[in-house]
Formats: sequence, C-alpha cells, structure tokens
Amino acid sequence: MRVYTFDEISKLYEEKQKLFQGSFDFSITGPSEYLPNTWEGTILDLLDTRTIPDDIRTSITLLTAMTEKGARLAAVDSTRRALAQLPDFKPDPALLKALEAAEQYAHGQLSEKELKKAYDLASSDDLATSALKQYKTESVYYAVLAAQCVAEGNAIIAAHECGEFAGDSAAESVSHKDRDSDLIPPSQRAREAEQKKQCDYLRGVAEDPSKGDHWIIGSPRKPSLLRALLSNFGFSKKT
Repeated sequence: MRVYTFDEISKLYEEKQKLFQGSFDFSITGPSEYLPNTWEGTILDLLDTRTIPDDIRTSITLLTAMTEKGARLAAVDSTRRALAQLPDFKPDPALLKALEAAEQYAHGQLSEKELKKAYDLASSDDLATSALKQYKTESVYYAVLAAQCVAEGNAIIAAHECGEFAGDSAAESVSHKDRDSDLIPPSQRAREAEQKKQCDYLRGVAEDPSKGDHWIIGSPRKPSLLRALLSNFGFSKKT
C-alpha cells in the first residue's frame, strides 16, 4: 500500500476540496487539522489513528485515496446498514433497485446509463416524505435519503452522503425519552457507533489484499449537482 507524507496527503485533500467545492462541508475535515506535519504512513495507518474522530478518518480516506469502485461500495455498505436497522420498514422497490444497481455498477455489471435510470427512479421527492408520514419516524426518513443517494453519479459524494444519512438514521432510531438520560445523549452514541462502523468497513477494505482496486489510481469524476436533489427533498443538514 502506498506510503504518504503529510505534504502529499494534504495536497491530495486540497485538490479534492477544490473539485468538490460546494458539494459538502470541508471546514474541519482536513488532514492538517489532525496530523502533525511530520506524519508519514499508509491509509491503513491513518485509519488506525484513534486520536482522529471516526467520521473524519472516513472523510479523509474517501477524498484522498478511494477509487470510484471503493467509494461506491462504501455507499452501498452504509445504506444497507441503515435499511437493515429498520426491520418494520418496507422500502419502495425503487430504493432497493437503486441499491442493487449501485453495487452492480461498482462491480462493472451495469452501465452508467442503467445506474442513472435507477437513480432517477429512486429520487422521487415523495418517497422520503411519504415514508416519514407512514412510519412517523425520522430514522426511516434518513434511511430513504441514503437509498436515494446511493446511485448518485459521483461515487465520492454518494459515499459521503449515504454515510451522513446512515448516521442521522441511527441517531433518530433512539427513543426520544432516552435522549437526555446521560451526559452523552444516546442519540449521539448511536451516531458515533454508526460512524465507527463506516470507519471499520474502510479499515477492513484496506487490510484486504484482494481489494486493491478500491484504492485510487486516477482522479474521480467531477461531482454532479446532488445539492439540487437534496433541496428538492426540503432537507437541510443538521449541525
């Protein structure tokens, strides 16, 4: 696995920061915020740096080191887990098709045109709001948003957004009456547990020698306008 210097990983991050400007927030996620300028190591070393929060390690890894395939499968992993934690939720077939299409596309079993078709079918404005009305829980709402984003044209954005929504879904799955019962609210613990699972997934990929094609060779494609889609949902990111 490639060994990066602090300057190399910081430069890669800055390049992606410019590429994805406006797609999602980079304000606190740069390597320079967490790594000393003498740092040198592999992505696995970065993922093992426990002093960096799980979600930040995941963000840096996605932006600096993952291929289209690696990022797409990370999005699939987060989405599948978000749906699996809701045993009573029956997803719209279009959502399941988008999840399947994203995985097949990552493995080269589906064309880009077919991926876009699955994405378009899943991105109906009504799916998330209808699920919220039916199941009366925001956990379902955010899981639907994850499934709607998994087949988004740019895999890095898909992985980031699916991870965010999976965290939101996990946090919202905690009973409201339990949220103020501890110094660390259960909702926060649930979100952090999901973020750890995402980071552990990437660590597992990094340790698997058969998954070398998950790690970057060239640059990812320019991101599409996912923000427009999220705006149509009436969604605003929580702070």
